[in-house]
Amino acid sequence: TMCRPGGRLVYRPPPTSVLKPPTPVRTEEYACPLTDSSAQVAIEDFVASVTLVQTFKNVEASPIEAVYQFPLDEKYCICAFTAEIDGKVIKGLCKEKEEAKNIYDDAIAEGHGAYLLEQDEAPNTFKVNVGNLPPTKEVKISITYVAELAFSTEGMLNWTLASSKVSTSGPQSPYYRSSSISSVPVPTLKLEVQLDMTSNIRQLSSPSHPISFEFGEEPSQASVKLSNESQNLDDKDFVLNVKLAKPHQPCGRVEKDEQGNMAAMVALYPEIKLGEDEEIYTEMIFVVDRSGSMSGSRINQVRDTMQIFLRSLSEGTMFNIVGFGTRCEFLFSGGSVEYNDKNLDLATKHVTDLKANLGGTNILQPLQRILSAKTVDGYPRQLFILTDGEVSNTQECIEFVRKNSHTTRVFTFGIGGEASQELVNGMAKAGEGFSEFILSGENMEAKVMRQLNRALQPAFTDLNVEWEGNAVQQAPYRLPPLFTGGRLIVYGMLPAGAKEQQVKITAQTAIKPFEAVLTLKPEEAKGGRLFHQLGAKQMLRALEDSRSYMHDLDGSLVGGRSGQDVKNEMNRMSTQYGVLCKHTAFVAVEERDEATEGTMQVRKVQFQQLASAAPPPAKKGSIFSLGRSSEKKKKSEKGSAPMDRTTTD
Repeated sequence: TMCRPGGRLVYRPPPTSVLKPPTPVRTEEYACPLTDSSAQVAIEDFVASVTLVQTFKNVEASPIEAVYQFPLDEKYCICAFTAEIDGKVIKGLCKEKEEAKNIYDDAIAEGHGAYLLEQDEAPNTFKVNVGNLPPTKEVKISITYVAELAFSTEGMLNWTLASSKVSTSGPQSPYYRSSSISSVPVPTLKLEVQLDMTSNIRQLSSPSHPISFEFGEEPSQASVKLSNESQNLDDKDFVLNVKLAKPHQPCGRVEKDEQGNMAAMVALYPEIKLGEDEEIYTEMIFVVDRSGSMSGSRINQVRDTMQIFLRSLSEGTMFNIVGFGTRCEFLFSGGSVEYNDKNLDLATKHVTDLKANLGGTNILQPLQRILSAKTVDGYPRQLFILTDGEVSNTQECIEFVRKNSHTTRVFTFGIGGEASQELVNGMAKAGEGFSEFILSGENMEAKVMRQLNRALQPAFTDLNVEWEGNAVQQAPYRLPPLFTGGRLIVYGMLPAGAKEQQVKITAQTAIKPFEAVLTLKPEEAKGGRLFHQLGAKQMLRALEDSRSYMHDLDGSLVGGRSGQDVKNEMNRMSTQYGVLCKHTAFVAVEERDEATEGTMQVRKVQFQQLASAAPPPAKKGSIFSLGRSSEKKKKSEKGSAPMDRTTTD
């Protein structure tokens, strides 16, 4: 899971600014200096909370509205936003988006300070407005977000903080670029990670940076820091690996917020083993790019790859082959068939005759047809996608895969050196699978077998969580299959007065049932809101993806509900739990005894893609706007002049 140290403020001074550029390189763009930066991380079992604190300074002679944008991995959700200026801490409140914007505008018009955090139009991208920052003043912006963590293929829990300078996908971070032209040195990021686990911690390590750590009062607790406190993360991502003594031990925790509301987290990282007589039952659908660009050596590579696949499947597998271009063609039009000698012969001949003759590249069409179909009971569905191209609707394809990840796991192959990494990696990540790239002339057998081995692992199906005695609001509402190497995390919003109770997790493997029983003790609940927030995030995602209690299995609304009902429920849940969604925003107002006067200059940030984040929403070099077509102007009650805005591109 990736996250990044916040966004970066960059602005261009107005022509009349008293701040004179000392060199020609600074005539076009100035950095709003970042003077301090820290990250506080709390990891509890399989979940993490990250609070990033950054201090910026207005070096102009006029008040400014600094606007910046930052990407955030979709696994994270923002749950707190505060600003601190002159020792005064202003806590952001989660409001319906238009209401939040009106509050922000009114505060600016009256000469107060105001701060706004909202989800931008681009996927997984967020925008912060720091409004009416007085000359020479510093403001400390704190953003907290939470996420679930994953296990590596080696069985180690890992957490990653992406660096601010180096992007694994190419472009340099705006933070480093802006800081490099600032007269203020780039501050060192102060990083501290606190761990509180159910299992004892056996090993802590970082393959990226030297670290120091101390164990707490219990061997299940520890704190981690960078060994060299003056070291920055500009060079590479920070990676922390945690090896647990009993990683497969089920765990259950309860927390209580300040209002006395309780939420529970139940987590399971099972070690799924096959008995001698057990078979892997799964459905495998191979989705093959047969567009014109696949002609020549690429379609030959696909034929060879598919022959390896077909010869390596096992009994108990259902399979099908789908070719796509402008249209799509199914080998078995009636759906997946049993893997046997007859169907293998048909598939082998079909693959031998494959041609790149289906026109353009429209991968969304076969995805929609396949993923909209009902799964075969007892056969977890897995897709293998082989493609060479780029598509114009990459994000739409990735989002569609993600919305169906509860029914289908996706593995991808990029064929040739020009295959879109964004598409190939993005679909695999959204589908909880893995990606591989096969270059021209490369021996692909090892990569094919690696993907196949990942897929041909035992799985838990028909997962269910039973909460004893209490009416619990559960998230996720519907549970997907759980494959070897995966982990299950379920949250429950407990009713007031909840007592000690048992939670039973049941599932079905190939030939036998699975059961694990945990005991929750609300009377031992620790303070916090992490489970509340992550549970709310799951419920919001389910509402957005049509997989909630308001939806049927096919995604249709039940009980006469409408799309407006879904939006209203998302607004209610978002504001109740303080978890940002696309319909809400955080707003904070700093009421000042003396209204700040003068023309407020709006400073915009040029968008550039950062590593491990959402792709840029617009054309290269575009400038994002404030998102409001008009601004309110009115006299403050103190009689000061209204705050005008002058935008400098």
